[in-house]
Order: sequence, then structure tokens, then C-alpha cells
Amino acid sequence: MWNKVSAFGDKIRKPSSALESQLKEATGVENWGVPNSMLHSIALASFDENDCDIIVNHCHQVLQEKRDKFWRRIQKTLTLMEVLLKHGSDKCIEGIRKDLWRVQVWREHRVMEEGREVGGGIRFKANAIVDLCGDPSLLQQERDKAQQLSQKMTGHGTTAGKKETGGPSALKSPFDRAARAVGKRSQGRSQSGWQDGSSTPSSGQSPGGFGGRQPSEQDKQMMVQQFCSVTGAAQLAAKDVLERCHWDVHTAINQYFNDGPSAGGGGGGGGG
Repeated sequence: MWNKVSAFGDKIRKPSSALESQLKEATGVENWGVPNSMLHSIALASFDENDCDIIVNHCHQVLQEKRDKFWRRIQKTLTLMEVLLKHGSDKCIEGIRKDLWRVQVWREHRVMEEGREVGGGIRFKANAIVDLCGDPSLLQQERDKAQQLSQKMTGHGTTAGKKETGGPSALKSPFDRAARAVGKRSQGRSQSGWQDGSSTPSSGQSPGGFGGRQPSEQDKQMMVQQFCSVTGAAQLAAKDVLERCHWDVHTAINQYFNDGPSAGGGGGGGGG
């Protein structure tokens, strides 16, 4: 009898691994965002096969949550899965693709809280993940951009991970080399705009989708409305985030959900 009690007590006192602690925090119910450094650390851990299984299984387990009051866990888990697609290992990507239906069920999900609809972030992230998994070329482009940004910020990229093999990546395609060549040529143009709606402009460049011109007031108002429809944020908060993101709607929405609620925000950003 005592042996059973002692074993049970040891099980309770046994500390979780650093990875498990990070996963718990990154997908928690708290009403605040998760540091990008933590998300990237989890993505880096996915290059270990055992850790990769732990990460993917944890994400799938959270996505089984049916209680709307824990909607922030779903939103944070989908945010983590998007980071895994862009920074994680090939095995991690295949694990997400294999059970993509677990993400697809959230594409149209709506959640009401205190009289307002707060599921915009869930739908936005779920659709982004499905789009990335369904388009290998788009996914590789996003991974290339993530790698370049990581190298710029830290001096080394998370996408390369803990190992670099000579074999082909599960994401590689015959078009990747040409796509990267086009990207390099585009970066060399002194007067070019953004290459796409989710890239970051250098100083002096105008927002993507508007060529060489600044968006008009009508364009800005349409983007504010689009931002509000997805996030549920107030228009003043939407304009503030869009201005900080140089009127890139996709980047602004991502930043809003990743950073959590900001002053004047509301609605879907609460789970960040």
C-alpha cells in the first residue's frame, strides 16, 4: 500500500521537462500573448524526433478541446502550429499535414463571449495553416523568409535546426531555386515595393499590394474594416496596429493575435 502511495507521490512531484513546460505555457488559457522566442524554441526542439512527437501530439490533444470558454487555448495552439510550419522540422510538418482535419474543423468556428464574437483569430490561423499545408510552394517560400529573418535577428536560422542533411527536404520542389532567384532579383531593385502582402518593407518602400504608391484613405478604411472583421478589434486599435505594420493587413493581423490584446483592442485579439 505504501509503495503505491509513494509511487503516486513521486509521479506528482516529478517535474515536467523544459519542453513540456513551454508547451503548457504556449497553449495556456491565460489572456496574454506568448513570446516569439518561446515559439521558436519549441520549433527548434522539433528537429529532435522524440521531441517532435511530443509537440505534435500536444497540439492535437489541445485541438480536441470542445469547451468554448477555453477558446484561447485553441487560438494559441494554432499560432504555435503556424510557427512550426515555418520554422519546424520536416517531420513536424508531415505530422501536421497527416492530421490536417484537426485544424480544418476550426476554419468556420465561432465563439461568443460576453455578447461578442471572439473566434476571428481561430478562423484566421486555421485557414492560414490549411493554405500552407495545401501549397508546398507557398510553404517553402514562407520557410525561406522565416529562415532569412531568423538569420538576420540571431545570426543563424531556426529552419536549419539541429541537423543539416544532404538529402532532399520534404518541402523541396524543382521551382524552389527559381523562386529564390526571383526573390533575390526583387530585393535588388531600389524602387520596388513589397514582394507580397506578408513581407516586411525596408525603409522608404511602400506597402505591398499598392506598387509604388501609398494606400489612399479609402484603401486604409477598407483595410481597417477587414482587420476589425477578423479580429473584432475597435477601429482605433485597428488603425494603430496597421500603421505600425505599414498598412500590411496580413502582418498586422498576425501581430495582433501573436502579441495579445493591446490598449483599445477587443474581440478576437484577447487570446493572442
